[in-house]
Amino acid sequence: MFERLHLNRWTESSEAVIRPAAWDACVVTGGIPEGVSVVLGVSAGPRRDAASVVAAWRDPQSRIVL
Repeated sequence: MFERLHLNRWTESSEAVIRPAAWDACVVTGGIPEGVSVVLGVSAGPRRDAASVVAAWRDPQSRIVL
């Protein structure tokens, strides 16, 4: 990661930081419940960087859901 972020060299990895099974366990069905407070987080780079938008809210057990 150092090479890619600090030396501007494209690199490849044989391992993912987060395994696909872990991503699959994060799936939320049904969308955002009506009436909950939602916070949006936005990350956008000024150049050709990746950008993202995420919505977060609390479920009935007070866990944060993204």
